[in-house]
Amino acid sequence: MSSEIMTVLTERFEMRYFRFGTGKTPLVIIPGVSIRSVMESAAAVKYAYKRFTEDFDVYVFDRITRIPEGYSVYDMAEDTADAFKALGLREACVIGVSQGGMIAQVIAARHPELVKKAVLAATAFASSEMSEKVFDRAALLAESGRIAELNLLFAERIYSPEFFEKYRGVIEDAAGLITPEDAERFLRMTVRMKEFDLRDELDKISCEVLVMCGSEDRIFGAEASRELARRLGCGIEVFEGFGHAFYDETDGFKEKTYGFFTKTE
Repeated sequence: MSSEIMTVLTERFEMRYFRFGTGKTPLVIIPGVSIRSVMESAAAVKYAYKRFTEDFDVYVFDRITRIPEGYSVYDMAEDTADAFKALGLREACVIGVSQGGMIAQVIAARHPELVKKAVLAATAFASSEMSEKVFDRAALLAESGRIAELNLLFAERIYSPEFFEKYRGVIEDAAGLITPEDAERFLRMTVRMKEFDLRDELDKISCEVLVMCGSEDRIFGAEASRELARRLGCGIEVFEGFGHAFYDETDGFKEKTYGFFTKTE
């Protein structure tokens, strides 16, 4: 399944994205942090979300191409909102995963006209001691060029132990594709995450929201998702036995998301 990578150009930045589906309803996927860009996995993402193609016009956004030093989650959110506007997207269904869920929260709070419904997966409204320890360690490895260790640390933290061990060889081989530029980009995407805290703006989120998480999340912890759902007054789905990357490990995530976006009152 081929995937054409396109670019949003504004006066301030360029951002890559890919698009698929023949439906009328816009659906935007904002992925989480990855060491290599999600654009490198476009065909796999399209296949994973094939059920959505008849009902939705799906856009998958990257971060901006040239990430400056000191780039915050709030900056990412404003740039992503500008990408929505540049492409004429309004009242979209939005899937925000991990850091992408943080970005989605900011967009829903500050640009409510852009978001009709949101699925917030494996995310939090603020950084936590757990996530800060993970990303501080990752930053040290990225800065020192220890790419293989960075790759393993990140994979071990996001995947369930069973999945990690099953695909460990593939994961280790993937380290050979990671460039120093990838590691620097990863560092710039994560270095200011510990400053993120949207608790005082959650009451501005007026769209319908569904929160999802894995019970064994080792990045933010499942309790962060439960607290987010409590504060938003929305539903939550907890995938028992799965970790942070439950959205990749089980088709249940796509099934629940599709049902949430297509249900009518």
